[in-house]
Amino acid sequence: MHEEYRRFYSQDLGVDMEMLVVGDYGYPVIIFPTSNGRYFEARDFHLTDSVRWFVENRLLKLICIDSGDKWSWYAKHLHPGTRVHNHGLYDRMISDELVPRFQQECQVDKVGVAGCSLGGYQALNFAFRHPDQVAHLFSMGLPSTFECFWTGTTTSRPIFTIRPTIFLMHRMITFTK
Repeated sequence: MHEEYRRFYSQDLGVDMEMLVVGDYGYPVIIFPTSNGRYFEARDFHLTDSVRWFVENRLLKLICIDSGDKWSWYAKHLHPGTRVHNHGLYDRMISDELVPRFQQECQVDKVGVAGCSLGGYQALNFAFRHPDQVAHLFSMGLPSTFECFWTGTTTSRPIFTIRPTIFLMHRMITFTK
């Protein structure tokens, strides 16, 4: 199976993002790693092997990316609002830089996203926030609450934007008006 290590620099975060691209052609699926996970996690857990046939038959192209958790959720030394802001930068880096690159490279309008645990949350949240960019979602074992990452209420604007259940409820109310 063809594997290629890639890096790109994010202007917003001021950091390099590392990734492993598995396959040379196919429908692009961005795989978010688990908590504080790295780009090689999906390969090391043999998740890429589980779809080998699809990759080798050029039906899928997997983009295994680094998490942004060390700048956001697990940066316990930062104020919760700063962590939420940094997650927004990570989200924007993926939506504004990574997804367009693979839309063009794979000649598709939308991508797929996948993840387990906190990576499942990342995939779910990204798909709900960017339905214009995501056609397929695979999310497993995601946390249902994020109170472990901060103290305070869930009604503040920054927290609202990253809680999928609250975000979706607001979207549904907005769409039905």
